[in-house]
Amino acid sequence: MITPEQLATWCSALAAVTFTAMWLLASRSTGGQRNAAAARLETALLATALASALGAATRLTPAAGPVARAATLLEPFAWGLALAGWLERPNAVWEGISTRGRRLLLLAGLALLLGASLEPSQATAYAAVRGGLAACGLAALAVLLRRLDEDGFWKLKYWLAAALAVLVPHLVAAGRVLLAATGGAGLSDGPELGRALLTLLAAPLVLVSLRRLDETALLPLHGRAAAEGALLAALVTVYGVAVGWLTYEIRVASPGTSGDLALAVGLGAVLALALILASGSVQGQLRRLLGRVFGARFDYEREWLRFIETVGATEADDGLPLRVIRAVGEAVDSTGGAVWLRTGRDRYELQAIRNLDRPPVSLVEAPGLAELLARIDGPLELDRLAAAADSPPWPDWLPRPPRGWLILPLVHRGALTGLMVLAEPRAARRVGAEERRLLRILAREAASYLAEDRATRALAEARQFTAFSRRFAFITHDLKNVVAELALAAANARRHLHDPEFRADLVRTLDEVVARLRGLLDRLRGDVAGELDEVDLVRLLAAARGSRPARRPRLVAAENSLRARIDGERLLAAVRHLVDNAFEATGERGPVELAVRGERGVAVIEVRDGGPGMPTTACEETAFRPFVTTKPEGLGLGLVAARDLVEGLGGRLEVESRPGRGTIARILLPRFEGVR
Repeated sequence: MITPEQLATWCSALAAVTFTAMWLLASRSTGGQRNAAAARLETALLATALASALGAATRLTPAAGPVARAATLLEPFAWGLALAGWLERPNAVWEGISTRGRRLLLLAGLALLLGASLEPSQATAYAAVRGGLAACGLAALAVLLRRLDEDGFWKLKYWLAAALAVLVPHLVAAGRVLLAATGGAGLSDGPELGRALLTLLAAPLVLVSLRRLDETALLPLHGRAAAEGALLAALVTVYGVAVGWLTYEIRVASPGTSGDLALAVGLGAVLALALILASGSVQGQLRRLLGRVFGARFDYEREWLRFIETVGATEADDGLPLRVIRAVGEAVDSTGGAVWLRTGRDRYELQAIRNLDRPPVSLVEAPGLAELLARIDGPLELDRLAAAADSPPWPDWLPRPPRGWLILPLVHRGALTGLMVLAEPRAARRVGAEERRLLRILAREAASYLAEDRATRALAEARQFTAFSRRFAFITHDLKNVVAELALAAANARRHLHDPEFRADLVRTLDEVVARLRGLLDRLRGDVAGELDEVDLVRLLAAARGSRPARRPRLVAAENSLRARIDGERLLAAVRHLVDNAFEATGERGPVELAVRGERGVAVIEVRDGGPGMPTTACEETAFRPFVTTKPEGLGLGLVAARDLVEGLGGRLEVESRPGRGTIARILLPRFEGVR
């Protein structure tokens, strides 16, 4: 008949296998989408698996007691962290601690757990730490229950029930020791039956919760992900049984030193298993084994999501070509690769390279190779390149086997746009038919991403050239006005240079011209900062009148001061454009008026001229069309430049004109908060 200790051992072993399978399933499902919540959840699952496994192992190897006690303390600690992670305030406090402070706290916590685990399970110190960790976890559970809304409770209720089943036995066991006058004699380092049963019952609750916790970015637990998790759990179980049998035989063979030797063998076996499972080659072999069992190697849904996530990781420092190499290579366990994109007829430029020797030149020619790949339209193993029909001579830039493994054509919209070479895989093998189909699909999608990226960069460069050309056209218009001012000053200087007042006026004019030329150069370079300052609009318009008496508009201000928080330089440039247009419209004779007023939360600036005006229809159709002008020496850019400057200030430019009544250019500016 089975004893309670034997039942506890078997229940603990089964719980260890179950939680190990769920941990493997959760860790493989999250993939690259793992976040802090998912990491805490996986840590709790792993802690329970370790605690259950080591508790069962103490039946065969009593020397594993200290390790089992450490794992027992780690279990409530990990579950408490997972529960606290759902609360906002503990997360905010943790984030507020410096990196060094976090490390010190973690080291202090680990030191406390290790120190307590050196005490026997009947010791008061060990029981106090165990009970304190369980009580903190239950307190976090109670706080979380009060804060959950209906949707959150639906997602977390089974997880909270599982946490309750895991944490309560720790609190009960600690209480028995602390309250018993005998110090808790009767407890042992082995598995406790009640705790083992509750842990086993918590497993299905956790499995249901994994399907509901979308915040942890867990993918649906079905299909190949579940099959891979089950296969890994089965292999780990067989491995654990073999290690347990080995340690049992060691105890039987050498009773005197069996404890220490069996513990060393067990720890070495666990470390070896961890190293094996972390190996990329072993993972690849397991995937191929699973493919033979289920008839298909790849879970295409997961591969597609992984590819999109890797290529679209814009926050990464790697460029798109390097991300494409990694995304395609990870599908077939390749360790690196290189990408060349087409820049002309049979000419290709190296864009990125990873874990391959860089070729001597970046720009290469591959006429025969490109034709061969376009005809194959799929991956080609490099060690079979020479045997292919109509194969060209081996290019100097192409990596040779075994470092170079595959070459893929990058085809976009039926045209070859580039080449990709993949480096050798972690485990040498031939490419199967299923891998060829997947690589062909991924290569086409990679070509689409690369073509879109190239088109986006070309469009950005074209926009930069367009913006530069626009600025240059506006500056050409401004230079025309500056040249006219300098020509007039030079003509007047021949007649009035002896006049002191004229010389003073000439110096002011030259200073203004130099300032305008410097501003033009800044605009051409795009260096205009556009800082907002509190500006008196009346004084700004007075400055816009200029220093030439014959070409100074009359200023009409409804108020002595009208202030706005605005970029004064841009507004001054816009007003000067309008003033120049007004004088040109009147044949430099005037009259021209500058007016400013405040009106219903808007600052209104008007430039009025007494020129011939134009019909309303013509004004609406051609006023803001570039290069359309009725002036013999005009460029048709004055109003366009002024409108761009005003709209850059958040305002609006209107033009009102009638034949025989002149034209009014009206600037409407919002009364910003800085207006007083």
